[in-house]
Amino acid sequence: MAYDSLRGVTILFGGDDRNGRNGETWEWDGAAWTLRATTGPSPRAHHALAYDSARGVTVLFGGKDRNMLNGETWEWDGATWTPRASTGPSPREGHALAYDAARGVTVLFGGFTGYPNYENGETWE
Repeated sequence: MAYDSLRGVTILFGGDDRNGRNGETWEWDGAAWTLRATTGPSPRAHHALAYDSARGVTVLFGGKDRNMLNGETWEWDGATWTPRASTGPSPREGHALAYDAARGVTVLFGGFTGYPNYENGETWE
């Protein structure tokens, strides 16, 4: 999840549910959940989100869709998901994303990149 400070909502994408991987986008406004999209990134779990306040978009990276690690970058503008990159950090799950407002960059750290590497200590911007 990530908090969109411009619109005052928390964004939730995907995850695991009783039917497997989920690809829904939900928003919480402090009082109610609203389903916002069912199209966009492939259903996945163990991905990360961060809100880029300078550009007004929520950034999603990686995760695991079906049984494969994913290395895609997507952005949510409050209405639609847009693919942004399929190159950059290696596919991974369980990593962290944070937006550094002082430098205007989204920072990715760590994650599981698959066997035999297990945990990865890389930092990307």
